[in-house]
Amino acid sequence: MTVDLSKLNFWSGANYMKRVSDDTPYTDVSLGSFGSATLPIAHNLGFIPEYDVQAELQGSSGAIWTGNRPWIGMAGAATPEAVTFDVWVDTADLTIKLSNPNSGSITVRVYHIIYKDYS
Repeated sequence: MTVDLSKLNFWSGANYMKRVSDDTPYTDVSLGSFGSATLPIAHNLGFIPEYDVQAELQGSSGAIWTGNRPWIGMAGAATPEAVTFDVWVDTADLTIKLSNPNSGSITVRVYHIIYKDYS
């Protein structure tokens, strides 16, 4: 069987799925007891772009979560509260806010990608 690819068309001059060139793929954030941290990531595109943000809310367990989804029962925490993160974007920055309502400290790896596409 032969597949006919002549009907497919992709123009590489469009910004579809192109990443912002100075985008760093991840940031490690240390959260103390009952602490929070805010990460502003400059994109300076002048418009609100498409983006993707995920985090390892369990520390180095390997489980990766998308925005606004808490993980309940963080290992090592005194109480099984939720470690959460919120994400918002404007015409200059992608901002990520992490919150740790637990009495234990944790380091969270946050992954982010900013695309040149309009939102």
